[in-house]
Amino acid sequence: MQRKTLLFIMVFLGLLGLLTSLYLVQHHYALAQESHFCDFSKTVSCTVISQSAYAELFHMPVALYGVFWFIVFLTIVFFVWRKKHSVKKALLLWSSTGVLFIFYLFYAEWRVGAICPWCTLVHIIVLLLFSLTLLLYRRK
Repeated sequence: MQRKTLLFIMVFLGLLGLLTSLYLVQHHYALAQESHFCDFSKTVSCTVISQSAYAELFHMPVALYGVFWFIVFLTIVFFVWRKKHSVKKALLLWSSTGVLFIFYLFYAEWRVGAICPWCTLVHIIVLLLFSLTLLLYRRK
């Protein structure tokens, strides 16, 4: 896969992840006002996860950390796109932190006994971005 194509896919997935995380932040704060279309059952529900003890970390919604992660990721990709090869290691390190945090989120969903469909989309995006980062990192 060509470098520009790889970076374009990374930007697209990064923006998709950012938008999904922003929706999840909105969902976290709007729980009392409306019902949500991602609540299918007690085990497949964004609301069950959003109301759990794992929904916040240091008094901030977990999804807000996702927003921050995707903004930093996209910023690093911008520098890589501008041919700043020295930041490819930073991109790999940042992607790795995303994967590590995903393991915590998997654990949280397992403890709660529910799956959040939109959260799962974010997890998949982070894993795909990590894979693409590895491909980019291995390129000369």
